[in-house]
Amino acid sequence: MHDHVLDLLGAVFTRPAVQIREDPIIRATVRLQTGRSQIAEPLHLPYVDWIETSTGLLHTAADGGELRPGADPAALARVCVAGFQGVQHVSGSLSGHADGTERVAEWWAEWWAVTRAGLAAGPGDHDS
Repeated sequence: MHDHVLDLLGAVFTRPAVQIREDPIIRATVRLQTGRSQIAEPLHLPYVDWIETSTGLLHTAADGGELRPGADPAALARVCVAGFQGVQHVSGSLSGHADGTERVAEWWAEWWAVTRAGLAAGPGDHDS
């Protein structure tokens, strides 16, 4: 299905972007998470599972020589999840969501393309 683990990771992040665009329940969940400090009931900490899953995928990518040497999979996972959240926030802040969640998916694709290029091992990165 995916030739590279980094492509799989991109798909893991792209799916929620699509769901935000298409699923009103997912959009409501995003709004609730944004206002979680105002909700008295305890909520599952957001992003924990996503960070753990991403860390595992990035370890696999590192083991397969897909990451730049010395890359820290756990740090990269946190940055990727934060980047996804940031894309949502910036898009919403600039447009008040007037342009719809379609823009979140576009911004995510742009962010991931730049991030993936920075994560990926280049020619000769793993030569001895």
